[in-house]
Amino acid sequence: MTTDLRALTVGVASGVCAVVTLIVQKHLDYRRAVSERKMEVYTAFFQGFEETDSRKRKARILNSVVAVGLCGSDGVVRDLHAYLTALRARGESPETSKIAEQLLHAMRKDIYPRTRISAMEFGSINPLH
Repeated sequence: MTTDLRALTVGVASGVCAVVTLIVQKHLDYRRAVSERKMEVYTAFFQGFEETDSRKRKARILNSVVAVGLCGSDGVVRDLHAYLTALRARGESPETSKIAEQLLHAMRKDIYPRTRISAMEFGSINPLH
């Protein structure tokens, strides 16, 4: 009887491990898919500023702003709001550029939460300078 109990215990433990592994894998797959989508949305946002036709540029940026607002973390949405507010109030300026650096850093942190790169280090790659 103890052999049957051991076999049952091993079987149950194996089943539980299989279910936990499946749940963890599904969660990791979901997080990877979300990160990939955020990368696409954030990249599209910055690419919108490269458009030379002003009407197309505004349309691309507006579509990207909506997408960022829907899928961005709270920090990204706050920094996006600060950037757009500064852009409307001051236009392109050193202060607006600094806020853009913070936005870019927030986007990176949203995709790579453990990043150790500071917002200041993003200054050289900020496409909104």
